[in-house]
Amino acid sequence: MFSSKLLAPLALIALMTLPGCSRAQKPAEVQAPATVAAAPAEVTNATEAAPQQLPPATVEETVASAPHPESLPTNAPSETPPPATPPENVANNGANSGITLHLLVPAGHAPTWLIGELGAAIGAKVVVQTYETDNERDKLMQSSPAGYDLIGVADLGASDLIGQQKLLPLPADLAPLENQPEPEFLHHYYDSKNVYTWPYGFTLLGFASASAAPSAATTPALRTWKDLENAPVSLPEDGPLRAALWALAEGKPAPALNEPLPPGWQKATYETPTVTPDQPGKVWVDTISHLHPLLSRPNEHWEVALPPEGSLITLYQWAIPAATPQPQLAEAALKALVVPARAARIDVENDLAVTQAEARKLLAPAIAADPLIYPTARVMSQCRFVRLK
Repeated sequence: MFSSKLLAPLALIALMTLPGCSRAQKPAEVQAPATVAAAPAEVTNATEAAPQQLPPATVEETVASAPHPESLPTNAPSETPPPATPPENVANNGANSGITLHLLVPAGHAPTWLIGELGAAIGAKVVVQTYETDNERDKLMQSSPAGYDLIGVADLGASDLIGQQKLLPLPADLAPLENQPEPEFLHHYYDSKNVYTWPYGFTLLGFASASAAPSAATTPALRTWKDLENAPVSLPEDGPLRAALWALAEGKPAPALNEPLPPGWQKATYETPTVTPDQPGKVWVDTISHLHPLLSRPNEHWEVALPPEGSLITLYQWAIPAATPQPQLAEAALKALVVPARAARIDVENDLAVTQAEARKLLAPAIAADPLIYPTARVMSQCRFVRLK
């Protein structure tokens, strides 16, 4: 999901506090939404902002270990939730028959059941192209500028596309008021009036470590960003993310420009998490949405941590490319995607947290209580959105 190119020098910003799923358990039982801690607050200059004095979260609230293999959840068909109830068909009496809607989304964000429901809702064929990295997404959009009608993109990618005027405004009647995203996910610097983007899920950065077997662990458990200072580590190759993470490790509200990183962090590369004997003590930093599935890998022993000093937030958005030849069909598809039951299921199946209160009500208690995906209020109060300036 991370771009392989370094971003230009920038200032990083802490925006807000938030409230805070597992792939095997799907939306089913109703749960009341969590209470939002506070309204958004911007910090534009690290020298002007004092660190928050907040009670530390306990380690137990933010660290999860792999369950015993016999208790691992599975993705058996019997555990798949029933399809979301579609809204009224938004196609006009079969007017879209023979037309194809093209989606470009992160891998996993358009599962088979969603493609079927979306096609039925709009009365058109749906074709999906997925991508793993920001660079791959950019290349696909450049090679086929009019090839996509609807895209799923993370916040920094959305910022780039809006700045390049490559997105269309969304319809004003996209969803009723009760189905709107919660306020803390709206009105960010790149789309202050949420004209171009609809936030459908978020995740945090965490880290994972593993051993070949439980008895093989020889190093102390890692819990905080500071613990990674001298560990062999895999890090996203985006310079701003590394700088922001190190600021969290040192308890600073935002990183100072040109602040040096630990030597190991400066030369670290980004790798896919693996368990091999020649990588003892290796730590992988990535989004919780990418790390959480490690806990269900058979015969592997993983620990995934969300540090109590906070983390960085990645917010996924739906958007309509400006080059789409079918803007009305794209709007119709988007209206079908933001139905809370569908939004919740997409997020749960991808280990993302939901952004809509109505979608959160549909989560099973075990999912809503997962501290990695829905952290405690104390942890979320210290989490940050990262912005370019």
